[in-house]
Amino acid sequence: MNKFLVAYREMKRRLEDFYHENQVKIDAIPILKEIFDALLAEFTKFEQAWEITTQDYSGSTLSKKNVKNQLANKVSNCNMLLYNYCIKNELSDELPNFKGSEGMLSKLSDEKLLSRCEYSIGYLEGLGEKLSETALTAEDLEDLKTLYANYENLAPRPKVLQGKQKIALEDLSASRSAGINIINERLDKVMESMFEDSEPEFYKTYVEASEMENPGSSKLAVKGSILDKNTKLPVPQAHLIIESIDFDHEVKGTKGGFRISKLEPGTYTLKIEAVTYKTITMDLIHRYGETNELEIEMESINV
Repeated sequence: MNKFLVAYREMKRRLEDFYHENQVKIDAIPILKEIFDALLAEFTKFEQAWEITTQDYSGSTLSKKNVKNQLANKVSNCNMLLYNYCIKNELSDELPNFKGSEGMLSKLSDEKLLSRCEYSIGYLEGLGEKLSETALTAEDLEDLKTLYANYENLAPRPKVLQGKQKIALEDLSASRSAGINIINERLDKVMESMFEDSEPEFYKTYVEASEMENPGSSKLAVKGSILDKNTKLPVPQAHLIIESIDFDHEVKGTKGGFRISKLEPGTYTLKIEAVTYKTITMDLIHRYGETNELEIEMESINV
């Protein structure tokens, strides 16, 4: 996924949290409520488009297999009657379109099975009042169309899926641009004029929530220092360890400082270990675009 879209989504999450935590206060101010309503509407569009672009239809679930088998069975039965109808009416050119056993149809790709089913449905609908001549009923046709629709939802064809995802990606960019415009041109200005001086802490919380990291920047994920609690000197060969991701960083700076450039957003259990020192364990919550600053003091076992 585009890094700019990922950064925007993280900012969106923070700003949504800010709104929900302060909803009563915001909704009581008409101009703010109007702006946030417009912004949240764009956030909803963004999330809906995000859902489409990140869907994975490559798996084959039990539900999908069951529906596929039901569809193959129904198409096979319908095609067998259509095949006989074409023989009776000397429509030899149509015969190849209605060949194939249930087993063969069930082994076809999603694209080919849906295509075969589409043709049969179209042919049956085109018969109109002559449908009864095939020994099929209107109910049979409706059952076939229902199974087709159910299977198409479970297994959209590549071209259909690619089209949907292409449109969704365009919607993502459009809603991102609209959201940023609302924030920069309207929300920032109203929040600044109303709260920067009168409620600086509230305004600061808003600014932190609405800031969006530039993906092109080389901002550090974690930085800080590890010192002896008593002497305040650097702890030699200290290690920062996150076992869940097989991360082990040795502190080599002469002043005990360390810098970690990359870390995926998430919550981690961080251990700080060094020979002759007590191990420290802490929770590290890292958010996209933020730099965690840790000033760690370790206690000697001897003490």
